[in-house]
Amino acid sequence: MKVSAFMKALGIPALSEVVFELDMLLDYVNSALKRVEELLKGINNRSVSSEGSIRVEDHFSALNLRCIERLYGDHGLEVMETLHKSPSIALPVILIRMKQKQEEWIKCREDFNKQKDSKDFEQKSLWLRSKRTMKRARKDDDVLYSVADGK
Repeated sequence: MKVSAFMKALGIPALSEVVFELDMLLDYVNSALKRVEELLKGINNRSVSSEGSIRVEDHFSALNLRCIERLYGDHGLEVMETLHKSPSIALPVILIRMKQKQEEWIKCREDFNKQKDSKDFEQKSLWLRSKRTMKRARKDDDVLYSVADGK
């Protein structure tokens, strides 16, 4: 699908761009999830010593670590710190969160596949974006009016 000039001006991505980003997220999560499962399996089988310090960087790529950090948003740095300090405690929690996100994004991808042929999708997206823009403009106007009134 092509994006009209009006939609580009509003910053609305084409459906194909959204699907591409979702596919990239799924790839990152799948890769990191595989590494988390492998390390947990190693810890549980005692092939990786959980008593000594586990160097997380030896088991995860930079992209895997960034993916884990991004999953937790504002708390990402705290999770990474916990992962470095005690991986055997943090990994099971991270595994659950990653599986939840993976399922969520797979469902999202399936929904996009259903809507792929629908021309309504971009129209709905445009409508929602214009509605948000109008709300923001009204809020900005209210702020200007209150400043002008000296409130």
